[in-house]
Amino acid sequence: MFAGLLDQQIVYSSHPFIVVERGRVCGSFAALKDAEGFIGKKASYSAIIYTHRDSKWVIIRAPRLNPLRISVAKDAADFDK
Repeated sequence: MFAGLLDQQIVYSSHPFIVVERGRVCGSFAALKDAEGFIGKKASYSAIIYTHRDSKWVIIRAPRLNPLRISVAKDAADFDK
């Protein structure tokens, strides 16, 4: 069992990796690869992966940029030229 502080709340998990999306834990995983796979299939680009270190949950993978938004922003910048 893993327990630690995350944004001033104690979060308990049976696995060392958790996925947090919009301030809620939406999954816990035994391996980082499994957490990343979950985000790719079920969670959004805003999801964050935390791992347990000492008595805290720390970010191990920050939110990714949505590639659809990047291409839209790039196209808009190209249009302004």
